[in-house]
Amino acid sequence: MPRELSEVLPQAAAALGVHDIADRWLPNSEQVIVVLIDGLGLLNLEQSPVDSPLIEQILAQPAGQTSLPSTTPVALATFGTGLLPGAHG
Repeated sequence: MPRELSEVLPQAAAALGVHDIADRWLPNSEQVIVVLIDGLGLLNLEQSPVDSPLIEQILAQPAGQTSLPSTTPVALATFGTGLLPGAHG
């Protein structure tokens, strides 16, 4: 099952024990750090190798999916609300 941008913050909250959700992909944790890099894109990461164990670990995972359209305002609203564009407008 592909991971979606709308699931990041609900997954982080569930990992912290704030609430529980089905199909969790983050383990229980006492701390969660969420980093959002606007405009980077998977293609840029794949074409420009970086000497970073964290980036290598991220690239080893199945790619997530952003919102559609994948513009910054729509993606940030999806990220912040946990809703898909049709639900947040």
